[in-house]
Amino acid sequence: MPLQSHMQLSTTLNLLTLFVLCRSTFRKRSRPTHDPLYAYNSSDRFSWSIRMECRWLSKCYSWIFINLFVFSGIISVGGYIVADSPLRPMISTFQTVHLWIYDLIPSGLILSFNFLSIHHLHKLRRTTTITNSKIRHQPITITLIISGFTFVMTRTPASLNYGFLYPTLSKTYWGRYIIDAFNLLLYTCPVLSFPIYFMTFSEFRHQLINFVTRRPVTTRIAGDAPVQVVQVRGQNK
Repeated sequence: MPLQSHMQLSTTLNLLTLFVLCRSTFRKRSRPTHDPLYAYNSSDRFSWSIRMECRWLSKCYSWIFINLFVFSGIISVGGYIVADSPLRPMISTFQTVHLWIYDLIPSGLILSFNFLSIHHLHKLRRTTTITNSKIRHQPITITLIISGFTFVMTRTPASLNYGFLYPTLSKTYWGRYIIDAFNLLLYTCPVLSFPIYFMTFSEFRHQLINFVTRRPVTTRIAGDAPVQVVQVRGQNK
């Protein structure tokens, strides 16, 4: 799949995921268990929107102004690096900063917030008196764990490659194949987010089906069973 088509598909799936999570059923303030999903999904969408990764330095797919400013004095019109450019020493510095901003800091924050969110969900499950609360909290915990570790495992190899290993790997035949494998792994993360939500989070799946088929929104308390509303009428004595 061409890179541009892949990015369009990833962006579409990311926006669809965020749209479903913003529906009225998920936005109820009486259901704080969904707040960790908002935090992770928003950070994932933000990191995808500011993605600065590129296969070659001269073909960076970036809209960040600092990237454009730095490399405007290094990259020539033909796409080659200008050897006598005064800004050339900034390449290594930019790669290190890019590694920290793009991968290490976001990955650390996502893992930290995931563990804190899971701890909060288990604590809330022990203190709540709602029936079947375990069924309600378990899918969210599974979704957070799988999404968080998928984010880290798919983005860290490519970031380490472009930060430190690219000059060495690009000189060998198998090294270039490893670079391509890291790139392929990198671009699978945004595509995998939507299937992970769909398969592991039953409430997200139900809301998506209701949205596509235009069915009325059904409020659920256990992720799988709809709410049973019982109306009790008082008797006048």
